[in-house]
Amino acid sequence: MIKITRRIGLAALVLIGSLQSASQAQGLFDPVISVNRAAITAYELEQRELFLEILQRSSGMAQRARDSLIEDRLKMAAADRAGIKLSGAQLLSAMEDFAANANLDLDQLLETLAQSGVDEQTYRDFIMVGVTWRELIRARFAARSAPSETEIDRALASAGAQGGVKVLLTEIVLPAGSAEDLNIARQTVERLGRISSTAEFSEQARLLSVAQSRVNGGRLEWANLSDLPDGLRPIISGLRPGQITNPLEVPNAVVLFQLRDVAETTSQSPKISTIEYAH
Repeated sequence: MIKITRRIGLAALVLIGSLQSASQAQGLFDPVISVNRAAITAYELEQRELFLEILQRSSGMAQRARDSLIEDRLKMAAADRAGIKLSGAQLLSAMEDFAANANLDLDQLLETLAQSGVDEQTYRDFIMVGVTWRELIRARFAARSAPSETEIDRALASAGAQGGVKVLLTEIVLPAGSAEDLNIARQTVERLGRISSTAEFSEQARLLSVAQSRVNGGRLEWANLSDLPDGLRPIISGLRPGQITNPLEVPNAVVLFQLRDVAETTSQSPKISTIEYAH
């Protein structure tokens, strides 16, 4: 991936996951993080930290709690764009399955969590994101073939540090250094976002983009999904070939990415840690 794309991606990540320090005067349910206008509260952070400490049998999970909640918001936004939504029965079944893996029924697990200060909604949200994300990955591959569980697991692992999926992207970077430029860019991306043809999007990149990739019609080379910035990974994973991201407003620019193709690569099997709960 060329140099300007890395700079843009990192800037987008900072923007998407803009963290604001919570002052002592803040209430527990005041927003402390904003992800694409979706708020994360101090209470959610506290709850996720407690929950992760139980799962990992370790303390000091504050940063991981922040990172996981930010990623959850991005994953759910991608699922919403793809029209993926769990039924109540699907969610309940997944909650029961997770409990069963710990040799507990659902009521026993919820009681164990409650004793540690973790409420049911925290557990419910955690399971909902995981299963919804799995359904999105399944839907993304469904257009290409009937995916096996192993293929789905490999694609899920690619959202972390293992790799396993590579993507072909086309980028358009519009200048937004002034208020006037930003307004023009916002109007332009509305039109560009309706494009379904990869050839047309590439032609617009050639005409409008200020990135060096414009000479290639904005077309970037194959990139491992795991090599993309953390904040962009769930966004790109939620696309099917031909689809375009929502505009990413970064310092002095507005960026769009179109997914041209996706393919699997050989990767190591993800390591799975056994989760145990105190009875």
